Amino acid sequence: MISFLALSLNAVAKDFPEKFFMVYDLHQTSSKLGKVNVDYSQSKNNYNLNVLVKGQGILSLMGDRKLVSQGKIKNQRFYPDKFEHINSKRPGKNITSEFFYDKKLIKSTYKGRNIEKELLEGTLDVAVFLMQFNFIDTMKKSYNFEVFQGKKTRTYSYKKIKDQSIEIDKRIVETELYEGDIIGRENSTHQVWISKNNYRVPVKLTIPTDLGFIVSQELVSTNLPI
Repeated sequence: MISFLALSLNAVAKDFPEKFFMVYDLHQTSSKLGKVNVDYSQSKNNYNLNVLVKGQGILSLMGDRKLVSQGKIKNQRFYPDKFEHINSKRPGKNITSEFFYDKKLIKSTYKGRNIEKELLEGTLDVAVFLMQFNFIDTMKKSYNFEVFQGKKTRTYSYKKIKDQSIEIDKRIVETELYEGDIIGRENSTHQVWISKNNYRVPVKLTIPTDLGFIVSQELVSTNLPI
């Protein structure tokens, strides 16, 4: 009975606080490649998530990038209303997208063109989708997310590899390690470590890049108790 209750409690989602921040370092082996700053705010059922990627070294060639996700939270799920991808070096490639649930459409503006894509059931945008781990059933071992990347929607598939204790910012954090793949995209295998206690958020990632090397993203600062 005690073990069953413990498992049941672990499966209950916990609402995020009204505001929190997360700062990650980006690096390849011993070379620092930049930072990722995440700022989350929520008022009642409306959320706002800002992600700023500031590259240095070889990543600076890609320009600073800002991702913005705005929308609502209903029944423990994010429902984006608006998504923006802003590139400081290539403003011509900026993307602004709006989600129309009644018409099941995503309408985007890209390079001066208007683009319409089907809004699939449960679609999240690429800025917010990993935060959905905080609300999903922890008893499952695999998950699929429909993720809008800005120009198309792809299925991100995750399977749990193991529980693992890792050191984050000079302290031990209990995590679940997941391996992910983007269905239909080559060389997309990546790893995500999700914190297990209090809030389920990404604390570490290893991500293949289009430049041919793997980047590690590791949490270095947050006011969210994990």
